[in-house]
Amino acid sequence: MPKASDQEQAERCATPRRDLSKSEYTSAFRWRSRRIDSSVAAHASLVIAKNDGLSIDEAIAKVTGGRVDASKPVPYPAPERHEPIVVTAEPEHEPLGGDGDELVFVDFDQIPRDMQPNRTPNPRYYGVAEQLRRHAGRWACVKTFADQKDPRERARQMRKRIRTGKLAAFRPSGRFDAVITTPEPDGPTLVYASCRPMEA
Repeated sequence: MPKASDQEQAERCATPRRDLSKSEYTSAFRWRSRRIDSSVAAHASLVIAKNDGLSIDEAIAKVTGGRVDASKPVPYPAPERHEPIVVTAEPEHEPLGGDGDELVFVDFDQIPRDMQPNRTPNPRYYGVAEQLRRHAGRWACVKTFADQKDPRERARQMRKRIRTGKLAAFRPSGRFDAVITTPEPDGPTLVYASCRPMEA
């Protein structure tokens, strides 16, 4: 497949997500992500995951408050659950960065989402993980492997990636559990996942 020109990529970025193939969307999103702030790109991917009727450019405009130039970072306020607590580090050994460094403590959901550069997150799994969090303790089938070369092995790999948080949507590591099952001989292998309830 020949590499798309900048004009073709710009046209794809203006096309609703549902009208693009997976490879066209991924290619266009990567192309646009290299031209904007990474936090804007991350937020835009989550907006598109919730509404695939939006184009990449429309999602970026929504995230940036309608600004066309998304090349400069936009401050995103963290959810206000607790005021950050500043504590002076007093370890028994010299702290990294010198004497008297201060640590800023935040709630887990205030930690910025880790989006690896030049990689497009798979928004489908963020939606799956969010549903599992809302129904903590319950199990749901999140993936079916049927036509692959070795569906059971692929299912095992996904189970491990969910349990260890290798799939970014299922972080922190250990928060989600997964099992695999092949209910019919020579049938598809299913991956079921669950979010562990938060302990009080």
